[in-house]
Amino acid sequence: MPSKIRRRLAAGVVLTIAVGLAVPASAEEQESDPDPRLPAKPYGLRQLRYDARYLVHRPLRLERRGQSKLLAVAGTTLALYLAREEIRDFVDEHRSDGATRLANRARDVFGKGAFVPTLALLAYSASFATHNEREKETAFLLLESMAYSSLVAASGSFVLAAERPESGDSIHFFDSDGRGISLDVALAASVIPPLRRQYLRVRPEDGKLRCFWKRSLTGLLYAGALLTAYQRVDADKHWAPDVYLGMVTGLAIGRTLNAAHDEVRPRQASLSLGLVPRGFGFTVSFQPGRRAPSRERP
Repeated sequence: MPSKIRRRLAAGVVLTIAVGLAVPASAEEQESDPDPRLPAKPYGLRQLRYDARYLVHRPLRLERRGQSKLLAVAGTTLALYLAREEIRDFVDEHRSDGATRLANRARDVFGKGAFVPTLALLAYSASFATHNEREKETAFLLLESMAYSSLVAASGSFVLAAERPESGDSIHFFDSDGRGISLDVALAASVIPPLRRQYLRVRPEDGKLRCFWKRSLTGLLYAGALLTAYQRVDADKHWAPDVYLGMVTGLAIGRTLNAAHDEVRPRQASLSLGLVPRGFGFTVSFQPGRRAPSRERP
């Protein structure tokens, strides 16, 4: 295939990836009234059991919008498989030392197994300063999202067992040596929905400075996940569909867990990070939230 045609095809596929990522990323979790029959605390063994049931049952009761997103992900994955050789050639032809170093550094932070537990430990430790359950819930959500994303990525790689690009281009089914879903990318993406739900959603009452920091931190998280995905392709460790499925896995698991917690109780105000210039330093202010009252559903 001529180089010019390959480049156009690769550009089209990159656009398809962006659209595919935007589809699952555009969903907002629905808030619901708390039910006293649900777990009393948004963390712990009862919440763990509830979340596990929710993760299993949720795909079986998708609304039309959810079904459309699933079809969009399937179509994007198929397009990436059809053009994966061209994408690999495109990345190889445009490889640069600077981009490779940046991607490697991002993967070393966001794609490593210690990243999520470290964030969870920081959130749990913050609960002793805020005296709020929200920080413990954050730690619980992060660890859950990491665990389930890892499980789905490992299971998906067993079912769709693609070889690493450096080893070959074969695709097998039900093979324990497969790499069909990138675990590193799934881990990097799994932190985004929990942190957005807990702290980074822009509210009408937020000031300009707080909006700026929330959007900046959200952008940093997405950039870390995308750079981790690029690094796996740039290092010839995964094909483009592998990293795409890893991204979708982490985001989907995180959002589903958010929805499960939204059924337990609505979102509350909690730890709010407001960076205010004061001399040469900054101060961090904490705004504790209140527990929403429960009421019976009809």
